[in-house]
Amino acid sequence: MECTFAVDDVDATAQSVRDAGGTILMERFTIAGVGHLIFFADPAGNPIGAMQYDDQAG
Repeated sequence: MECTFAVDDVDATAQSVRDAGGTILMERFTIAGVGHLIFFADPAGNPIGAMQYDDQAG
């Protein structure tokens, strides 16, 4: 099970994850009409999602 958080900037979030010692599990993925999504693991290995909502995403 994982949780997903809404974020303002998924790319900045991914960089923060890397800087904090986390691991990107799934690079930025665009869901048309919804937004951009990444999945990452914190240093303890817990999976987490970050979603940047953007109804213009294509």
